[in-house]
Amino acid sequence: MKKYTILAVDDTDMILDGLVEVFGDEYEVIAVTDGASALQIIKKSLPDLILLDIVMPEMDGYEVLRRLKKDSATCSIPTIFLTSLDDDADEVKGLEMGAVDYITKPINPAIVRARVHTYIQLREHQNHMETMVAERTAELVEANAALKAILRQRDQDKEETEEVMAANLKLMVLPYLHKLKMSNLNDQHKAWVSLIGENLNKVCSPFIKKLSSKYSALTPRELQVAEHIRSGKVSKEIAETMNISCRTVDVVRYSIRKKLGLNNKKSNLQSLLCSL
Repeated sequence: MKKYTILAVDDTDMILDGLVEVFGDEYEVIAVTDGASALQIIKKSLPDLILLDIVMPEMDGYEVLRRLKKDSATCSIPTIFLTSLDDDADEVKGLEMGAVDYITKPINPAIVRARVHTYIQLREHQNHMETMVAERTAELVEANAALKAILRQRDQDKEETEEVMAANLKLMVLPYLHKLKMSNLNDQHKAWVSLIGENLNKVCSPFIKKLSSKYSALTPRELQVAEHIRSGKVSKEIAETMNISCRTVDVVRYSIRKKLGLNNKKSNLQSLLCSL
C-alpha cells in the first residue's frame, strides 16, 4: 500500500520534530526549515500534502503558497498553514490564497492528525478519479481509432465492390446486350434493350456515385434525370427516354436545382453536373 508523503516546512526544529513524531509512523515525512528548500524539494518530487508555517525568514509561507498556486504542476497540492498568527485577517488571507486549512499554534496533535487524514483521503480519491478519467480517455481514444479504421476499411471494401461490379457488368453483361440489340428485334424491343444498357451504364457511372454520395437527398428518379441533363438531353428527350411527361421532368429538374442549391439562381444546371 502506498505511503503518502507530507512535506513539513517550519523554521523551528522543535515543531518539525513534533510533526515527525505525530505522522512518522503512518506517512513519509520530509522536514525542511525554509521556503526555498521546500520549493526545491517539491520541484523534484511532489508531496501529497504540505504543512506550512507562515512566519519564516527570507521567504514566508504566503510567498511559498503563492508560487505553488502559480504553477500548474503544484497548484492542486493540499496545503495546511500551521502558524502562530492567530488574527482572523491572516487566516482569511491564507484561505483566500488557496490553503485548504489554517491551524494555529500551539497545535493539538489529535486535531492536526484528523485534519491531515481527511485531506489525504480527499487527495487519494482525487488521484483515483484522475486515474479513472485517464484510463477511460485512453479507452475512448483507442475505441475511436478502431472505429475510424473500421470505417476506412468499410469505405475501401465498398469502393472495391463497386469497382468489381462495374467491371463485371462491362465485361459480362453489356457486350451481350449489344449483341442482343444487333439481333433481329423489333423497334420496341430494341428500345428496351437500349434503355437497359443505358441504365446499366449509369450503375457503373462514377458521376452517379459521386452525385449520390455528395447529395444524398436526391431520389433515384432525380439521379436518372440528372444523368440525362448532364449528357445534354432536353426535357422532351428525357421524357421520351424515361416514359414520363415533360411536366414531370420539369418538376424533377426544379427539385434537383433546389437540392443542389441552384434554386432562383442563374447558374446552369448542366454545367454544374458536368463539373462533378
